[in-house]
Amino acid sequence: MPATLEKQGARAMAAVDSRRRSRRDILQAPASLWESPRPDSTSGRYVWVYNLSLGGVGFRTQRPVDPTVLHYLRLTAGPLRLEARLRIVWSRRRDDSTIEVGAAFVKDDAD
Repeated sequence: MPATLEKQGARAMAAVDSRRRSRRDILQAPASLWESPRPDSTSGRYVWVYNLSLGGVGFRTQRPVDPTVLHYLRLTAGPLRLEARLRIVWSRRRDDSTIEVGAAFVKDDAD
C-alpha cells in the first residue's frame, strides 16, 4: 500500500476514534440476546461479542435484529459478567452471511 494511502487511512481511523466517548476493547465471547428489554423465560439466541466499550457493544449474529425494539444482552466471560439493555444503532450483513451489529447501552428506568 502506498505511504500516502496508509497516512490517509491512519488519519481516518484517528478521526473515528476521536469521536468515540470511550475506549473500545476487543473481546471475543459468546453471549445471549433477547428481543425484549428484559430476559424472558425463553432462552435468548446466541450471539458472538467482538468488542465492548463503556457506551456499547459490537456483536455478530446469524439472524437480523429488529432496530425498533430494545434488546437485552447477557455476557459471562471469565470474571466479566455483563447484563444490559441495548438499543441497536446499526447493522450490516458480512461476506460470511453473518450480521454485524453495533448497539448502545440503555440506562434502566430506575437509574
